[in-house]
Amino acid sequence: MLDAYRTAEVDELYLLHNQFVSTLKQQPKCDQLLPLVPKVTQKGYVRGYIYEPRKQFKALLTTVLERYLEMQIYQAVVENIACEQIARMLAMQNATDNSRDLIGELKILYNKTRQAAITSEIAEIVNGADAV
Repeated sequence: MLDAYRTAEVDELYLLHNQFVSTLKQQPKCDQLLPLVPKVTQKGYVRGYIYEPRKQFKALLTTVLERYLEMQIYQAVVENIACEQIARMLAMQNATDNSRDLIGELKILYNKTRQAAITSEIAEIVNGADAV
């Protein structure tokens, strides 16, 4: 992608990924990687930098830019993995809660059925004793 940007095959480079905000919230995010957009401070100023020595500026900037892009992509991959793991964790928690609820309902149904069978046996014994 960086080579395509250098040869002007693409004008801009964006990275779309999930942003991990919290356990219950992940949101899609679109970051512009290239061209670099300067960050504006709270007072509205754009910070400028002077690089020394100027002879090695291009090599330095190329290396820093490559590392910057690698780290941005790495961060996006890590956040995507974190979002996936959180989604799995929440799905498993919901499945566990639902299974516990289902087990509770089935226990109640089993006990009611058992109690009805015992009650009917007692009624048959009482009716048999009355007949004798």
